[in-house]
Amino acid sequence: KEDAENEALLNPANIDDVIANSKDDTAEHLQTVSSLVLLSLGALVGDNDDVLNRNAKLLKKRIEKSAKFRGKLIKYIRKMGEGHTDAGRLYVTVFDLLQEYERHSQSVVRMCHDHVKNHHSLPSREFLDDLIDIQNSLKEFLSEISESIVNLDFTKAENVAEDKRALLAYLRERLDRQITLIQEDELGNRLGGLQVELILEVEDMVALSARIMKLYSTYANRPLTEDEE
Repeated sequence: KEDAENEALLNPANIDDVIANSKDDTAEHLQTVSSLVLLSLGALVGDNDDVLNRNAKLLKKRIEKSAKFRGKLIKYIRKMGEGHTDAGRLYVTVFDLLQEYERHSQSVVRMCHDHVKNHHSLPSREFLDDLIDIQNSLKEFLSEISESIVNLDFTKAENVAEDKRALLAYLRERLDRQITLIQEDELGNRLGGLQVELILEVEDMVALSARIMKLYSTYANRPLTEDEE
């Protein structure tokens, strides 16, 4: 089955099929990887090692699958044919950003898993409540991103940009709170490191997902070639 899927990817009927495959795969990938991150944040709040262990294994398999496709990437670009530089650039850039997104996601899942697995003290109720807020806001934001990509509909791009600014502002506020607690010696090294790093990783995920949407928006709004008109 996997060979058949790869063959279909390497032999698209036309450039529209390339973009259709790309946007659908990108949206599905973002949703799948992000769901594991969101579940892991919830499992940290709930101190649930079983969920974290499962998520870590599922994400590892997902990343390994992506790594296998890297070797086929150039073949895919070549199969697009001449005159499709924009589509080729879109595909390789999105693939690169998705791999970076995976790295940050894996870091979140690993930190949560290691912390609970080693029976370390849970963060304070204040930070756990912050995590619940972050989890809910991130879920809503990523859903907007995925919906825009899969439909190639960016009429709500300004709303998404505003949501991004608001979410990043909240994350920076929470980061400043952790730094204050550390400086006041109210937060130890282990919990301080966990809480600061989780916030920073989520910040990177927000920024990367917005960049991926921007790439598709730029492609969708590009001037059409004579063949496309």
